[in-house]
Amino acid sequence: MKIALFGQFGCGNSGNDGSLQAMVELLRTTVPEAELVCVCPAPDQVEEDIGIAAISSFRAEGGSEVFQTLDRLLLRLPGRLLNLLYPLAPLLGTDLVLVPGTGFLDDFREMPMGWPFMILRWSIASRLAGAKLAFVSIGAGPIRHPLSRRFMAAAARLCHYRSYRDTQSRDFMTSLGVGNADDEVYPDLAFALGTPPASPPQDAKALRVGVGVMSYAGWMRNGGEGIYERYLDKLVAFIRWLRGQGHDIRFLTGDVQDQQALWQIIKRLENDPPCDTDSTVTMQPAGTLQEIMREIAQTDIVVATRFHNVVCAMKLCRPVISLGYADKNEAALNDAGLAGYSQHVEHFDLELLKDQFVRACQNRHAIAQTLAAARARYAARLVAQAEVVARLLPRGPRSTTGGSTSHAAYDRNLSGKPYPHAGGDAG
Repeated sequence: MKIALFGQFGCGNSGNDGSLQAMVELLRTTVPEAELVCVCPAPDQVEEDIGIAAISSFRAEGGSEVFQTLDRLLLRLPGRLLNLLYPLAPLLGTDLVLVPGTGFLDDFREMPMGWPFMILRWSIASRLAGAKLAFVSIGAGPIRHPLSRRFMAAAARLCHYRSYRDTQSRDFMTSLGVGNADDEVYPDLAFALGTPPASPPQDAKALRVGVGVMSYAGWMRNGGEGIYERYLDKLVAFIRWLRGQGHDIRFLTGDVQDQQALWQIIKRLENDPPCDTDSTVTMQPAGTLQEIMREIAQTDIVVATRFHNVVCAMKLCRPVISLGYADKNEAALNDAGLAGYSQHVEHFDLELLKDQFVRACQNRHAIAQTLAAARARYAARLVAQAEVVARLLPRGPRSTTGGSTSHAAYDRNLSGKPYPHAGGDAG
C-alpha cells in the first residue's frame, strides 16, 4: 500500500508541517504497513524532520546541453511539456494521494502559475495514475485571482473525497460550484497533535502574554509595505502598553519568514527608556508546532496573527485574541465559543484590542473551560475523520483485536495529554 502526502511542506511553516506530522502519526497508527511518501517543495527537510521518504513537487531544471539548446530554440516548449508530465511517473503505483489539512486552497502570496497550477497538475496526475485523491480537513479561500480560482476549483472537483476544517471553507468552495453543504467539516488536524506539559495559569495581576508575530505585508505579493509598517507600529504600541501594565511578553512565530518582523520589533523596543515595571521580554526559537505549544504552555493568554498560533493556544486552553489576515482565524474562535475576540490584521483598532485583552483577562477561567469543552468535541470529530481516512484505503487496516481499527494512540493525542510523536521529539 502506498500513500502520497501532498502539500507545501518543509518550507519553514510550522502549521503546514504540524498538519503533516499529525497525518503521519494517524497513518502510522492506522496502517503501519503502508509506504508513505511526501510530495513537497523541500523534500530533504521533510525527510529530516518527519522521517518519511519525500520527493520534490518541482521537476529539476537542466538536462543535457543538447536538450537545453533544443528547449531554447523551441521557446521552452519541451521543458514546459516535461513539467506538465513530471508528476505522473512518481505517482504510478500509488493507492492514495492525500492532502493533510493546511490552508491548501487559497492564493496567499501566490500567482496563478505558481502553487495554484501546481495543485491542478498533481491532482490530474493522481487521477491519471489511478490513485484516489483526498483533500482532508483543508482550509479554502479566499482565492482572489480568477485564474487561481479556476485551477483550484478544478483540482477540488477531481477529488474522490473532500473535507474542510471550517464551514466557511466549505461554503466558499460551494460558491465556486464544488461540492455542496453536505461535505463534511472536521477540526484542523493540528488538534490531533500531542500537547506538552503546561504550567498552571497565574492568578496574579501581571500575566505572561504570548504575542504572535508575523511578517505580514498584505494578501498579494505587491504593494504591502504600508500594511506591514502599520501592523508593526500598532503591535509595538500594544506591547509597550502590556509592559506598562507589568505583563511579561513571550514572543511566538509560525514561519521562518516571521523572524524579520520579530527582529524589527525587538529593535524598536530596545530604543525604549527603561520600563517602570518588572516586565520581561522572552523569545525562544520554535520551529515546530510542538515547540510553539511548549512556549504557549508558559503563558496565561495569547494575542496572535498566525492561524496555527491561535490553534495551539486553543488546544492548550489559553484565552486567545486573533489579529488574523483571513476569515479562518475568526471562524476557529467562533466555533470554539470565543466570538468577539478577533480583528483583521490590516485595520485592527488598538484601543479595541486593549479592551479585548482586558475582557479576556477578566474571563480567562471561563474561557479556559469553554476551550476545554471545544477540545473534547474536536477529539470526537477527529476520531471520526480518522475512520473516514481508513475507509479511503484500498484494503482494510489490520486490527490486533479482530474488530474495528484501534485508535488508542491517536486518542491519547486528542485527549490533550503528553504523547511522544514519531519524530522522537516530545509532543
